[in-house]
Amino acid sequence: WSYFYCRRQWHLADDKSLKYGYLLEFDKAMIALSKQSGLFKKAPKCLFIDAEKQVIVYERGGLVFAFNFSPVNSYEDYYLDVNTVGKYKVEFSTDEGAFGGWDRISKEYIYTAKKQPDGKAKLRIYLPSRTALCVKKIKK
Repeated sequence: WSYFYCRRQWHLADDKSLKYGYLLEFDKAMIALSKQSGLFKKAPKCLFIDAEKQVIVYERGGLVFAFNFSPVNSYEDYYLDVNTVGKYKVEFSTDEGAFGGWDRISKEYIYTAKKQPDGKAKLRIYLPSRTALCVKKIKK
């Protein structure tokens, strides 16, 4: 019941021997993303849930988010449901080095969403285990 331990201890982010600095950078980046995109102006829309693979995909504010909650399975050619055909780019990834990740997801690569036989627009992407990423349609 200590007041000291029940509040945020911001000084932990300054200790380079701990990983709290990565969490602080992630927090800053998520807040910046939500401000620049107007993320909370629209309600989220679920695009796909794969309980077996532990993947959730949803769209909010023009951004598509994909979460891989699997602790062991990475998916190399994962077909990600998106709203429209076109070019997409990764805006944000929890796998970025600044957040303590391995930088396995390129933010420079341009993904192409194509219409599939089932009528849905999908793009093929690498989705490593225990990561989340956000893609945005680009105008090209």
